[in-house]
Amino acid sequence: MLQDLSLNNKNTKAGNLHETAVNHFRNRDFNNLSKVCAQLLKENSNDYFAIEALLFCMKQENNIPAQEKCLEGLLRLKPILRNLNDYAQFLYDQARFEESMILIQENLASVREQKDSDLEVTNRILGNLSIKLGDIESAEQYYHMSLRLNPRSDNTISNVAALYLSQGDLDRARDYYQQALKENQRNDKAWMGLAMCHLSKKDSQLFWANIKNAIDIKPFEKKYLKFAANQALVDCEYVYVTKKIEVFLRNYPLDEEMNSFLISLLFQAGKKQNAYLQLERLKSVNPHHPDIIKYKEILGVSGD
Repeated sequence: MLQDLSLNNKNTKAGNLHETAVNHFRNRDFNNLSKVCAQLLKENSNDYFAIEALLFCMKQENNIPAQEKCLEGLLRLKPILRNLNDYAQFLYDQARFEESMILIQENLASVREQKDSDLEVTNRILGNLSIKLGDIESAEQYYHMSLRLNPRSDNTISNVAALYLSQGDLDRARDYYQQALKENQRNDKAWMGLAMCHLSKKDSQLFWANIKNAIDIKPFEKKYLKFAANQALVDCEYVYVTKKIEVFLRNYPLDEEMNSFLISLLFQAGKKQNAYLQLERLKSVNPHHPDIIKYKEILGVSGD
């Protein structure tokens, strides 16, 4: 997005800094990009380009307060529907559901550039928020308004499926998840939802086929790995999940929860020595982890 911006003031100091920022973005040099943004905002606190670029940097750093400040600034400087959607989605992701709903309700009538593609997203967000706030009827209405704007939106179709799944309408949910996958075979949420449908129908074979697709698409999605690990302990499907969690821990070695899951899987698979070595890793991450005593007893380990 940043590299495509048309810079109309190339001969000014700000214009030169904009070009420098674009180059840092292309090179994925987010540290220096952040510094250039700070320079630009020192000169002009309403520099839309700089705020947009800084938001990207703050996402890389997972700096939540700074992200919100940027999103607030972008919506203030350019009150368009896309910016409203981005801010509302941010609040949703932080589980600030009421704030997100209020933000949309207070600003929707006044924002500009209400393209159908953006309105589709707005209605989908409103549907998601309605579910979180317990208004299932409104959620269904918002989702179908979104689908009228874009009948082929795999994300919205998948959300409708999730709604029916939550209501226990497994056949309808399955049909919508399958429809979403016809539009986009890379929709990990649809694969995961389909897995849940089959698990509810006690079809273990199809459950594993579908959850493996979801994990293969998003190998570092913890909620998929956790669900698979719990079910692996029930179905004795240790090999696949163990390998996936080992890959996860090579990238996120300090994750205590996944370390703990791996110990359980290794022990249940009969790999007691590997489980012991993983327990030592967990102890190095957090020697006071509450699961350590339990695993020491299971593994027959004494002492510290």
